[in-house]
Amino acid sequence: MKKINIPKEVYLIIVIIVIVLLLSIRNSAFYGFDNIMGILKNNSVVGICAIGMTYIIITGGIDVSVGAFVAAICSLTGYYMMWLGKNVYLNNIFVVISICIISGAILGGLNGLLIGQLKIPPIVATLATYSIVRGSIYIFTKGNWVTTDKLPSWLLNLGDWKIFNIPVQILIFLLLVLLNWVILKYSVFGRSVYAIGGNSVSATRVGINQKKTLIFVYIYMGILIGIAAFVHTSIIKQVDPNSFLNFELQVIGVVIVGGTVISGGRGSIFGTLIGVILLGVIRNGMVLAYIPSFWYDIVTGSILIFAVSFDIILRNRAKSNLKKINIRELEKN
Repeated sequence: MKKINIPKEVYLIIVIIVIVLLLSIRNSAFYGFDNIMGILKNNSVVGICAIGMTYIIITGGIDVSVGAFVAAICSLTGYYMMWLGKNVYLNNIFVVISICIISGAILGGLNGLLIGQLKIPPIVATLATYSIVRGSIYIFTKGNWVTTDKLPSWLLNLGDWKIFNIPVQILIFLLLVLLNWVILKYSVFGRSVYAIGGNSVSATRVGINQKKTLIFVYIYMGILIGIAAFVHTSIIKQVDPNSFLNFELQVIGVVIVGGTVISGGRGSIFGTLIGVILLGVIRNGMVLAYIPSFWYDIVTGSILIFAVSFDIILRNRAKSNLKKINIRELEKN
């Protein structure tokens, strides 16, 4: 049994199954189709951002500016739609999505240049951009919301779209999961991301351009943030510039719980998906069980500590099984 290598995702799936069974006993409404769709829909924004965060953490970096960036893009597009009103040529789904993606790419590119070009540590660079962007949002919006009555009807209708009785936001999230699973697992870019996080010196020696790769990783993160901002607006049907406080902690949390190693070099999109589902199930279960919301933060923090500790234990056990061979001694013999 010690020689059987069981992926961490399997343990997470078992935990999810156990939690679902326990919560179903407490409240039979938990395993209903509508509730399951609600869990996935409400966590689709976290999940989309977590996909990008998976790339970043695998490279050995971190991004704490996610919440500010999502709020900024939501505010920008919200005010754009409000000012354009019923102009069908400039205020339509294709233009708005393009604005979200381009804005996200610019903001992500700023992080990428600071980290990849100027070699500023990721935590410092993203903390700085978080402060700058968050402050700029308050100056731009003065804290005012864009309410439902000021948004175009096509966006309000989009929030309720379903395909085969599945909300369109869930389909967008799952499509991005599948696409990025293929990219990270089979593309040259994906292998470069793993190489940089695993051993940056070796990555350089085999010809990987770390600067360009890191810049593109953060740009890509920005693009996913832009998509997440659009999805969020379609769900909430209003824009609050004060939202997404501590949102980055949720995103980082689901990625780490999903098995991505905080020191870099290891992780998977599928693991991140499982992490999103696990924390989403826990939050929803606590709501149905009438447990105060502040307990969710305590539970999430405890799970993070357990996940990191579990990973360290597995790595130490793997190292203890390695055998050291002195080549010089062998040559003498």
